[in-house]
Amino acid sequence: MPKANRTFLTTAVVSAMILVGTASATPGPDRGPTVGGTTVMVPEPAGVTFRQVFAGGTFNLALGDNGNTYAWGFNDSGQLGDNSQVYQRVPVRVILPEAVTFTSIAAGGRHALALGDNGKAYSWGDNWYGQLGLADYEGAIWIGTAQEVSLPTDVSLVRIAAGFDHSLGLEENGQVYAWGHNYYGQLGDGSTKDRPFPVSVSIPNGQAVTDISGGLRHSLALGADGRVWAWGYNEYGQLGDGSGMNQTEPVEVALPEDVSIDRISAAGGHFSLALSDDGRIWAWGLNDSGQLGVGSTITQRAPVEVVAPEGVAFTDISAGYDFSLALSDDGRVWAWGNNGLGQLGDGSGTDQFCPVEVAVPEGVSLSAIYAGHYHALALADIGRAYSWGLNELGLLGDGSGVNQSTPVPVAAEVLVTSIAFDGVAGQAPMDPNSTAPANNGDGTWSVVTPAHAAGPVDVEVSWTFNGVEQPPVIHPDGFTYYPVSAPTVTDPESHTVLVGESAEFTVSVTGEPAPAVTWESSADRGGSWHTVTGGISEDGLSVTIGSVGLADSGTWYRAIATNSQGVATSSPAELTVTEPVASEDEEGEDGTGEGGATDSPIPGLTDPLAETGLDGSSLLWAVGLASIALAGGLIAAVRARRG
Repeated sequence: MPKANRTFLTTAVVSAMILVGTASATPGPDRGPTVGGTTVMVPEPAGVTFRQVFAGGTFNLALGDNGNTYAWGFNDSGQLGDNSQVYQRVPVRVILPEAVTFTSIAAGGRHALALGDNGKAYSWGDNWYGQLGLADYEGAIWIGTAQEVSLPTDVSLVRIAAGFDHSLGLEENGQVYAWGHNYYGQLGDGSTKDRPFPVSVSIPNGQAVTDISGGLRHSLALGADGRVWAWGYNEYGQLGDGSGMNQTEPVEVALPEDVSIDRISAAGGHFSLALSDDGRIWAWGLNDSGQLGVGSTITQRAPVEVVAPEGVAFTDISAGYDFSLALSDDGRVWAWGNNGLGQLGDGSGTDQFCPVEVAVPEGVSLSAIYAGHYHALALADIGRAYSWGLNELGLLGDGSGVNQSTPVPVAAEVLVTSIAFDGVAGQAPMDPNSTAPANNGDGTWSVVTPAHAAGPVDVEVSWTFNGVEQPPVIHPDGFTYYPVSAPTVTDPESHTVLVGESAEFTVSVTGEPAPAVTWESSADRGGSWHTVTGGISEDGLSVTIGSVGLADSGTWYRAIATNSQGVATSSPAELTVTEPVASEDEEGEDGTGEGGATDSPIPGLTDPLAETGLDGSSLLWAVGLASIALAGGLIAAVRARRG
């Protein structure tokens, strides 16, 4: 097909900034023996979330929060920027100029534009009409990698817009520049001559411009005063001046006097959209599929108001080839026009002449919308992209190639390919001959550590995004190797306790890796041992035997420490259980246990025991000794008499 006859669409870009938190997750466990063999779980890389996306005529662009730019879809003119002409069904990385990060993007029919963080503009893709604006590549049909646009000296752009085969740029001072195809006057420089380099566009009365938008063969500019200017092809009234005549210089769109515009979109095939500051949408131009949203298919050469659902105020707009998208202030997405390929996203496949709600998946909140040729692209507030409509050669980026009549997520597959410890890959948990990490299905991946000398090492996670290798994620000192040693365990002390009390046996252990401690008991003085299951502390170093009885007396307890280097068993400790001994206060003097009196019952008579200062037991011993002594004296006297 001749390039002059190609159809397309682009849309004005609206950035949706995503705040991305820094993950605090680290490998776990974070230490293990030098011999290796520790199964470590590592958090999955966060993947890529988008902060800006853009739907072009035949392809799509996205800015990742990681500083990379991605593209997918058709690539016949190098529009994906990966220096090839291979079509891609999922996002792939654009090759960026050295030390440059893109801050804004725009997609045309088959060419792309970007602004760098160095203040320069870049372009790649189709260059049939000079729409790339490259002095060093004048006459080149296509360029597969981003090149710097040849802007006039001291000119720095703050906005860019891509038409089908022409380009627009906006300076901070409100000056507009244009380059590329100009057969219909779409460059606005007063001629119909193609321009391979940027030329200035003069807005009447020196009006400063705040926004620009490139269409199929026409262009729009938004003035600082809320008025809209248009130039280029006008057969269907897409310039909105009521004349139907092509214009090589900007003319004012005939908006109602009380209307002030906030946003513009000329990316439609032959129609235009504008959003006023009160949330209403205005449309003009070709209306053969109901793309103007006015309830009919009558073409309009001047702006008319889109029929909005009751109570709906709009906040964003985007014009497709022959359909339109809008975002309302309550977060809902609306569409109208041609629906033959599902581009309205309502699941019906039926053309709609007034806005209908897009069937956004439950729980998904879309924050920005972009209409492509026959497909749509949207950005969710979590940084995920969704798409619907035509899916020829991967336009939707979901990898399927199948048209979708409701939104589906753009592919964002993360695959961890290796987890290395100080540069040495870990082994697969179930296959020692493989280094492929295991996906645990909970956001973590597992490997088994290799052997390594003692000390901390970095853990490096290699991964791909949609099959494309990404910069590795590094966990500095994420794992520490320690030297191994056999376990040791101290001996617990024996305890004697009363019936009903508790006894606690405690040990300490050494060894690397840290030993696991279990407890055993024996009721037959070591003849047989049984595992103790209750009363064990969290660290295993103590066991408490509660509410003991006489039957527990004589039980032995021992601790067993185990690690990968061996087993250590303590000597047993014995538990002795005794009954309480009754005190004198409890039994009383009469031995009845009823607490006899300690004072004499007869007044004036003193207690003889109290006089001696001896208790009952001591007195009995004294009496006994006295009796023995007396008996000895009597025997001696008898013998003396006999002698």
